[in-house]
Amino acid sequence: MGGAKHVAAAHGIEEYFSLPSSALEVSNLADEVAGTTPLILALRFWHVNLAAMLLTLGGINLNARDVRGPDWTALMYAADQGYDAVVRILLTYDNIDINTTSATGNTPLILAAKGGHESVVALLCKVQGINVNSTNQAGKTALTLASRFGHVGIVKLLLD
Repeated sequence: MGGAKHVAAAHGIEEYFSLPSSALEVSNLADEVAGTTPLILALRFWHVNLAAMLLTLGGINLNARDVRGPDWTALMYAADQGYDAVVRILLTYDNIDINTTSATGNTPLILAAKGGHESVVALLCKVQGINVNSTNQAGKTALTLASRFGHVGIVKLLLD
């Protein structure tokens, strides 16, 4: 799985990242050992508090992809899981790619809409430059997926 920081992230061991930076195994948290980053591992294993903590440390490649998983970025994982607090933090960074697409063409907005995460969809829709009409490889948009899965509140948000 990579180094100690990756194991700590996957298991939600916040104390590891509370150590002085000189004690951390590798200070560059953007290092992609085993095809992923500690931030992505924390999100993938539902350690939302650790993910928020990692974002405060800096040095993270926010647009790195989980190349051993579904080719998602941290924003995609957070949107898919409905982690609105993490999405809110990620959106404060100028270099975050809000319209990034996975290998199957899904965007963070499509993932949030499909999953019924209305608060995340609302956050993403407020971002200048968001592409609400993006389609995945199946030709589906956030609106068509929200409608298909009965997420009425999200449909209303996307139509506004």
